[in-house]
Amino acid sequence: MSYYLSAAEQGNVNAQYRIGLYYSKGQGVEQNWFKAIDWMVQSARGGNNHAEFFLSDCYFNGKGVKQNDAEAIKWLRQAAEHDNTYTQASLSLFYKNGEYVKKDEKLSKIWMDKAIKNGYAPSEE
Repeated sequence: MSYYLSAAEQGNVNAQYRIGLYYSKGQGVEQNWFKAIDWMVQSARGGNNHAEFFLSDCYFNGKGVKQNDAEAIKWLRQAAEHDNTYTQASLSLFYKNGEYVKKDEKLSKIWMDKAIKNGYAPSEE
């Protein structure tokens, strides 16, 4: 933990993400959502798409923050723009179904194409 904390304090976004996870799970430290969110925001602002996805999940589900769909979509979109394949596919489905965002087939296709380009394999429906 001390290695990651030192690196996180020096601005390493991957270490910031890991510290955020530790606080969110109470792994090696007392669980503290305030600190978890703080570290995740720092990591996400540095472009860590895993932290961005984590924050979107927190806002969708009200974990450590007040539930807020608009904020969740903001973080989800940032993760997708930073090539997080899962969030690209999720955003595509949200646009396809008009869930959390205005229905938009064109944007749905754009995001799914990006997800597939990054290795996402959609299941047969």
